[in-house]
Amino acid sequence: MRVGTYNLHNFRDENRFSEKGKFRYKHPKTQKEKAALYDTILGVRPDVLAVQEIGGDAWMEELAEALERRGLAFPYRVCLEGGDSYNRLAVLSRVPFSKTIKISAPEKLSRGLLGVVIPVSGGHLLHVYNVHLKSKVSSDPDDPECNGRRSREARYVRRLIEFAVADEKHAGKIPASVRAPELGPKKTPELFLLLGDFNDVPGANSLSALEAESFAQALPAKNATGGELTYFNPHRGYFFTFDRIFASPLLFKKFYVPASAKIAEDSRSQTASDHRLVYADFDFSEKSPKERKEPSGK
Repeated sequence: MRVGTYNLHNFRDENRFSEKGKFRYKHPKTQKEKAALYDTILGVRPDVLAVQEIGGDAWMEELAEALERRGLAFPYRVCLEGGDSYNRLAVLSRVPFSKTIKISAPEKLSRGLLGVVIPVSGGHLLHVYNVHLKSKVSSDPDDPECNGRRSREARYVRRLIEFAVADEKHAGKIPASVRAPELGPKKTPELFLLLGDFNDVPGANSLSALEAESFAQALPAKNATGGELTYFNPHRGYFFTFDRIFASPLLFKKFYVPASAKIAEDSRSQTASDHRLVYADFDFSEKSPKERKEPSGK
């Protein structure tokens, strides 16, 4: 099973320049940008794709229909309309999921948490969580790049997963802090992925909160030349590693295909989005780890 995460960069109506170079209000992505986006996804052919910065259900359907016309169907899909009315989360899947998890909580989590539960072989359940943490744009002089806010959001996401929260009522009881709430014993899924746009670099407090005490393992994704950068900031003129896939310890140890975590980057990438598609493969067959084949690298 190939699972990916992709920030689509304003796949919605947005104030931007049109194909003819004229500035337009509430204008969709250009056809050139969309074509590059579709080609990038087709080049990876993920089984499950978590996307960020999508406008909502209508845009999710547009994306799915465009990919299906090109030979890649995602019949199972879900969108979360969280606190951000523009940048929403969606999951598109080629395999059925048995449950969806929608947590909005706009006061604690900028764009919410969207999850799907996928039955896999051996009676296992794979939880896939999609997240888009707060950007570095801030109006708070005491937190000029929202580093504190992102750290709180990451700890909150961790608690939601640890206690298997699946609804708004129970999410409201989770404090946006590192303290564990008094909700009884933890119910952390044995097999889970947390992936998306974390708007932070490795070593930041937000990502450290997810890796502390072996809660999750960041997959070492690289592009074809060994690079690890996933986001280009045109205003600052350099790249960051913002887009990540975290796997639960058991999932990483038993089902992750070694060296399969990749960053899709080619001549179309910069046209498609300011982010790169990050993906990894997981083998849920009954083979032992030594019997599994290395990924094809496509």
